[in-house]
Order: sequence, then structure tokens, then C-alpha cells
Amino acid sequence: MKIFQISLLIPFIFPFLLQAQSPSAEAARQYNQGVELAKKKDYNSAIASFSRAIELNPNYTKAFFNRANMKINTKDLKGALSDLDRVIEQEPNHVKAFLYQGYIHNVLKDHKSAIRAYSLAAKADPQSPDAYLQRGTINMGLENYVKAISDFDMVLELDHNSTTAFYNRAVCYYQLNKYYDAVNDFSSALDLHPDPAKIYLPRAKSFIQLEKYREATHDLTKLFELTTPTAELYYLRGFSHLTLGDTISAFEDFSKALSLDPKYENALIKRSMLSIETGKYAEAIQDYSLLIQKSPRTNGYHINRGIAHLNLSQYQDALHDFNQAITYNKEDYHAYFNRANVHLKMENYDQACIDLREAAKLGYDPAFKHIRDVCR
Repeated sequence: MKIFQISLLIPFIFPFLLQAQSPSAEAARQYNQGVELAKKKDYNSAIASFSRAIELNPNYTKAFFNRANMKINTKDLKGALSDLDRVIEQEPNHVKAFLYQGYIHNVLKDHKSAIRAYSLAAKADPQSPDAYLQRGTINMGLENYVKAISDFDMVLELDHNSTTAFYNRAVCYYQLNKYYDAVNDFSSALDLHPDPAKIYLPRAKSFIQLEKYREATHDLTKLFELTTPTAELYYLRGFSHLTLGDTISAFEDFSKALSLDPKYENALIKRSMLSIETGKYAEAIQDYSLLIQKSPRTNGYHINRGIAHLNLSQYQDALHDFNQAITYNKEDYHAYFNRANVHLKMENYDQACIDLREAAKLGYDPAFKHIRDVCR
């Protein structure tokens, strides 16, 4: 059961400015004016200044680059790509131009072009962790997890303290069911990350997959200290408590999950089962009634609600539920066996024996003892 929702930590390339080269004095003046305007976030005026610098010097690479930067800020992404093409024409190994192109293609959902741009950046500068990080993040989003891991491996060779690389590689390991590796990388990210709340939840989910429920409970409890509780957090901790045998804490957490999200089906299922196990039959009936409203043809819900009715001596209601269960699945021996128990309580021995024989025929061994004891 996959319980992990991927959360991508995508590092954006933040705009930066390149200082003037040695063109004509007027081109340099226009360029520097553009830089000052950009610092004031007057992007359109900055574009105008960089454009005048380019008119005076058509080979002004840094003016093209910074104008592309400004066009990104004004959402003129195609114009920015055009300027970056000019940069690369003049400087074929301009790493930052390739990085910016990759960023733009990714924003435009052209993932193939984005990967190509980041690959060119990595080729131009094999020591650039940004290229591998961005390419790996895109591959992860495309579910190319093995390729993504390879890229994050390169990032961590170049930058041992890349929280994003540890985190994203952990996500990939999780998706590949390599939960031990996922836990190790989440733990490394947690050691480095200034906001541990973002790490505790996925690590807790990894612990659950490894059946390390105490560790999962620890991480989830830490999250309650750091964030506003959610229905999911209460459910996951309740699930861990339940597996550890702490039914009281589990019931409390499932109830808190449902107080935040009354339609949380998994929490309803777990709490209703716990209610039957702990003799809270009225509560179980309420929960199973909600589940039946959502999935009326799920015979197991009818069987369990019927069991709750049976334990409260509500025999007609129990019969109704077991009848419904059999209608939806005529091969479920539990429904026949439990309906037989209702008939026995009501002293309908002939009908009880018919149901017991049907349960036995379907392979339910406990039915045979009842047949010997009750039926002629």
C-alpha cells in the first residue's frame, strides 16, 4: 500500500545580474543603468536599457543574458529563450544560460527540452551541481526514478550538504520500495534541514513501510509539536499505535482524525474495527453506517455492522445486514455463519442449520462443530 504522496523540493534559479564587459562607453552606460533599474525591480525599464545596450553592441553577451533575466521576471518566457539562444551562440559553454533555458522549459512543461538544456549545462561544467539537481528533479517528477537517483548521486558527490538532493533521492528510493535507503536519506536531510517538519512525515511513512512503528510514532509525535495537526497525521499515528497493540491511543487518534475529516474512510474503517474488538458496538454501528453510505455494496461492512447488532441483541437488524452481505457476495462464509448465529439466538434452528451447512460447504471449519452440536 502506497501511503506516500510525493512532495518535490524544486530549487528555483534565482535571477542574478552580470557586470559590464568593455564595450563602448554609451553601451556600458545603458547596461549599468539597466542593472540599477533591475535592482529596483523596475524590470520593463531595465529591459529597455539592456535593449539600447544591445543596439549599440549586438555582441553584448551579458546584456542579452540580463535582458533574458528580466524577461523571465515579466513572464515573457519565449522572449527570454530567444535572448538565451543569442548568449549561447556567442558563448557555447555558457552554463547559466543553459540552466535558465532548462528552468524556462520546465515552467512551460516541455520536460524533454528542459532535460536537454540541463544536460548541456552539465556537459559545459561537469562540476555544476545545479544542472544535475534540476535534471534529477524533473526525472523524479516524470517517475524516472533510477535516472533521478543517478543525478542526485552526482549532486552529493559535488555538494555533500545538499538537503534537496538527499530529500529527493529519498523520495525516489521510497517509490522504488527501497525503504531503508529512503530512511537513511531522509535522516541526512533532517540533519541539514532548517525546517524539520518537512522531513518527519515522509520519514515516518518510510518507517511504517519497514514496520518500525515505534520510530514512526516518534516522528509523527514530533510533527504534532512543530505543525498544526492534520487528519492524516492522526491516522498514521493511530495506525502505528494500533500495530504496537496500544488500542486506547489508536482509538483516540482515529477519533481525532475523524473530528478533522469526518469522511476519512481509512480512519472510519480502523475505528469501527476497534469498536467491535473493544465492545463499543453502538459506536461501531455508527461508523459502519457511514461506510455503508459511501460503499453500499461492500459486504464486509454489512457483516461487521451485523455482528455489532448481534452483540446488542438487535436480531432483526443483524439479519438484515447479513442478508445484504450475502446478496453482494454469495461465497462469503462469514455471512452465513453469523446469520446462523442470529437464527440460533432466535431459536430458528432449522434455518440456522441451513446456514451452518452452507458455511461449512464454503470451507469454514468452525461451522462443523456447530453442526455437530446443533443440527441433526
